[in-house]
Amino acid sequence: MNSLFAAHIELPDTAIPPDPWDRSENIRLPLEHVISRHKDGSEASRLDDFYWIWTAYHPRGKHFILHFLYWKKHGVRISGVPEASMTPDRIRRIRDIQHLTSLMIYRRDVRPLGCLTLRTYFVAFGRLAKFAERQSLEVPAILECPKKLSAFMSSMNDRECADFVHCLNFLYSLDWQADIGYEIAKPLRYGEFLKRASEYQKRSKQTAPLPTRIYSKTITALSSELEEMESIADRFELLLKAAIHEFVRCKTIAPERDVLIGPELIPQFGLLDYMTRRGYAIRLSGLLAILKDIQITCKLMIHTFSGMRTEECLHLPFHCLEVEQGRQGQKHYVIQGGTTKLEGSRRRRTRWVTNQEGARAIRIAQRFSGIIYEVRGAVPRKEQSAMDDTPLFVSLAQAPWEGTENHSSTASSPPKSLAFSTASDYLRARLRPRIESDDLDELEEIDPHRAWRSESEFQVGQPWPLAPHQLRRSLALYAQRSGLVTLSSLRRQLQHITKEMSMYYSAGSLFARNFIEDEPGDFNKHICKEWRTTMAESAGLAYLRDVLFSDEPLYGGAGNFIEQAKKRGAVMSRDETMKRFKQGLLVYKANPLGGCTNPGVCDSDRKGLSFLDVPCLAEQCKHLIAKESNLMRVIPYQKQLVETLDPSSVSYSMEKRELDALIAAHDAIQKQSKEKCNV
Repeated sequence: MNSLFAAHIELPDTAIPPDPWDRSENIRLPLEHVISRHKDGSEASRLDDFYWIWTAYHPRGKHFILHFLYWKKHGVRISGVPEASMTPDRIRRIRDIQHLTSLMIYRRDVRPLGCLTLRTYFVAFGRLAKFAERQSLEVPAILECPKKLSAFMSSMNDRECADFVHCLNFLYSLDWQADIGYEIAKPLRYGEFLKRASEYQKRSKQTAPLPTRIYSKTITALSSELEEMESIADRFELLLKAAIHEFVRCKTIAPERDVLIGPELIPQFGLLDYMTRRGYAIRLSGLLAILKDIQITCKLMIHTFSGMRTEECLHLPFHCLEVEQGRQGQKHYVIQGGTTKLEGSRRRRTRWVTNQEGARAIRIAQRFSGIIYEVRGAVPRKEQSAMDDTPLFVSLAQAPWEGTENHSSTASSPPKSLAFSTASDYLRARLRPRIESDDLDELEEIDPHRAWRSESEFQVGQPWPLAPHQLRRSLALYAQRSGLVTLSSLRRQLQHITKEMSMYYSAGSLFARNFIEDEPGDFNKHICKEWRTTMAESAGLAYLRDVLFSDEPLYGGAGNFIEQAKKRGAVMSRDETMKRFKQGLLVYKANPLGGCTNPGVCDSDRKGLSFLDVPCLAEQCKHLIAKESNLMRVIPYQKQLVETLDPSSVSYSMEKRELDALIAAHDAIQKQSKEKCNV
């Protein structure tokens, strides 16, 4: 029997793991056991430390500490441990939760544990110790008693309950005699806690897409914000440089005195009205508030037109934008992300496609981060080995009047957060349209099983609760050629990025194969995978709305078949329809006449260069779904096109034939409708 266990954790390439655990010695780790090491291999923390330093195990090398002072709030900086607070009872509870945490690190047999996931479980054990203290009990006394364990779990909110259920399931998987030292009880009403945890996980996984009206308005507002920022960029850049210069000069003369130069300096650059209107303080802190709003706006625009996750966007290097020249002279914008791994001498980077708006946001962010780098004497370098030293979104704590950063270093770090909730009230109001009843109707079409109207975040009249992951979900859902988007303004806004994503992310794309697909870990996180897996969902939702749930009569081969099925009451349920789309058994592609259900390539010899699929209509194609309303929209445009052409040209002959076929089909539909009415 193997008694030596290695830490089953995710390790960055250069990290040295915690020491292995020799289980032959004791059921618990010895207090002197090295539980973490620095990157150079030196000891970082022992088990008996009240702080475990895990910075070397953080995927991005961030300062990461697990502190076991469970009675103190997590996330606050703690210096020293007051001796008065360290009672023998508290030390026993600390040792108990350290034991449980070490079991998580060494005894999990599923995928390796990431340090952020470990913190989730570690915090759950801290809550357990805190509850035990309130009951004047030790940790095992809670875990061994069904009634007390049930009382503890009843005190939690849904998220905390879900986290602790994970902990319990892990502990139940162990041999309590050999691994834990005492038997873990099943809480009373355990089934109810499991249900709470399951329902929370379902809710947390179902990211709400933005309804199309709100999505379009948000994109418009972001574009307007960028325009306004560009309009003041020259003046603001001069003001910022002048403020930095004046602050440094004043501090050189009188280091101990406060510098109050904002009210005097700001009006000189014509920005007083701008700052007053938007509610910024007329002082140096107001300048940083403007910079933060610029960063948040640029970050949201990058999310909107790339589908990046928050961490991916936050850690973009300064020189992240590439412009590729297409064969026809068109420009393609590609974003280079942070390094995922080093292969020989080549650094491997994740990449995303974007459009002009995404590129524009990057350039604005570069302009203002460049000012901070200039002040610090740092020059963002393009070499692969140095790109990650200067992030696109530089920490504003490096401004001279913040006084919290080392200004001599050439390397930098991004802000700890650019959360939308930290933006100015003005920006938050501008980017969050108020919810209307039609928006909720649309969400109910997308997910009818979710009680949208009962959720406090989604009430009519309230601002939409905007979050970056919604932009990712919305892009994956709507940037498809499925016909799901009917709002013309949103179609125009997404037109270019839809084309780019189709080109770069479709199956067989050289881009996707070279930079994403051959790295399963990267591919699973990349918007490319979400875009592909959402294709079927997007097509299915468009099919449900435009075909199965449409009150308008359907024509064409497939349209007539579905009409007959509706009359017989033989139409598939919504869930079965979506299931078949996801399995690839049903296909729907929107077109100007309605839609097509052909799962393969169209084999009509007559289709040729026809953009309107008129041959399919004339030949009564078995895959065609046509609608009279679509014909009525298309015919006037086709008439206008024919009128602009030379009657003696080949183009005129082709387009005139299509127009005649459209009119003939429309006449036939009207005749068919009249006959039905007379029956």
